[in-house]
Amino acid sequence: PRPPVDLDDPRGVERILDLELTRGDLPSPANDLLRCTGRQRGMEVLRRAVEALGRAQFSRRLIDAWGNPESRRDALSWMVLHTDPVPGEESDFDAWAKEVPEARLLALAVYAPQWARSWKGLEDGVWWIRAHTRETGYGTPESRERFALELSERTPVAAADLAEGAVDVEWYARARGALGKKRWEALLDAAKYASSKGGQKRAMLFADAMGGALKLAEVRKRIDEKRRQDSVRAFGLIPLRRGKLRAKDLLMRYERLHAFRKESREFGAQRQESEGRAVDIGLDNLARTAGYSDPQRLTWAMERDAVADLVDGPVEVRRDDVTLTLSVDAEGTPELEVMRGTKRLKSVPKSHAKDPLFAAMKARAKELRGQASRVKEVLERSMVDGDRFEAAELGELLVHPVLGPNFR
Repeated sequence: PRPPVDLDDPRGVERILDLELTRGDLPSPANDLLRCTGRQRGMEVLRRAVEALGRAQFSRRLIDAWGNPESRRDALSWMVLHTDPVPGEESDFDAWAKEVPEARLLALAVYAPQWARSWKGLEDGVWWIRAHTRETGYGTPESRERFALELSERTPVAAADLAEGAVDVEWYARARGALGKKRWEALLDAAKYASSKGGQKRAMLFADAMGGALKLAEVRKRIDEKRRQDSVRAFGLIPLRRGKLRAKDLLMRYERLHAFRKESREFGAQRQESEGRAVDIGLDNLARTAGYSDPQRLTWAMERDAVADLVDGPVEVRRDDVTLTLSVDAEGTPELEVMRGTKRLKSVPKSHAKDPLFAAMKARAKELRGQASRVKEVLERSMVDGDRFEAAELGELLVHPVLGPNFR
């Protein structure tokens, strides 16, 4: 029979740790008691555990596992996860770290962020990866509480939104800027230690999008052909084009995300809900990338820009004696009127149907009809969410030819 161990006595805890640190592949007599020892303080246990692991990787299954760490690698990794630094040991850690390969230190930093001490800005970068990784459990309730606390100190984005794929763009810029490109990329190479099941790929996708490694056409292809929801979330994170092309690029992404939501109607209710939530997060990320305080402000700005030329009245194109006029009626509904001289026609004549100007105007009318429908849905969601509008905002929106009637 196993002799009793007093876990309230530091000597009992030390004995359990010693047995596990020096064990072979077979379980030691103290294996079942290891989880009962709780968190340890000081880097001595960390140093011994890392050195005992040798070249073996940290056990990723422990990140969100409840089972007992039975194997030798699990036991040593568990000690790494549950050992905390104490004040005054900084110089000891720095001296030890000089003897440890850089890749190992980065793996340690991501696996156990309390030891992210090797570089300035490393801790902030590690927690950005952790916050944007798909999994958010990280083991015990105590671990989850620590996780939530760390996030609340670094970002105003709600933990629930981060879990669904929202991205703190400013935090990314801050973390990458502090580390520099080379060290940031080295940190991403170690990102797998933030997840037990590949959840770190989401964080890496978002980082690649903001860092310029991911091309807009590539992400759009994943959306169009595969309907990848993480690509929907990342669509707004790729840096916007500069200069005069910025507004057009921003509007294109905004309209594609809304189109994705509309396309979901052909699927079942559960998929509609999940894809709709991906669009909400994607618009949220696009708003942050574009510098808007929230998605609602992005929405009204985009809806205004889409019909900026109609605010002062109808627009028209003319070819020979045929005129095509686009206007918006008192109800906010787009209308096309075709005139040959003073005679009104039911449709564009065949001789003009393929004319680029006429084709573009017809396409524009179709887009505006979609906008009118979209605006109603957006306003309904605003009512449900209890969104607030400033007086100046209302003044601008009420003169909008499509938004105005719906607001009234």
